[in-house]
Amino acid sequence: MNFPGVSIIIPVLNAQRTLKKCLECVSYQNCPKNKLEVLFLDGGSTDQSLNIANQFSRELPIKIIQAGFKDNMEARRMVGFQKAKFDLLCILDSDNYFTVSQTLFTLL
Repeated sequence: MNFPGVSIIIPVLNAQRTLKKCLECVSYQNCPKNKLEVLFLDGGSTDQSLNIANQFSRELPIKIIQAGFKDNMEARRMVGFQKAKFDLLCILDSDNYFTVSQTLFTLL
């Protein structure tokens, strides 16, 4: 199968408690990393969320975007829709996870 490009939109605000597991699950996906884009849409985190995202930037094509809208996660998602480079979008909240390595592949 020719894997299409997918932009994964992750709105974040002070998510250090769950973010590592979320990004680990994305990094374990069985898909070409050049067909993947992770948009990290920060709403002004004051914890270690940005540091965690930076650590994963060696494994994943993460774009950290200071999206603002601290009190409005839906608005941060909209920023992700506007910034996404691929036509297929996957919204993944920072406290959600893919449970198997084939999740993205199966959805497509």
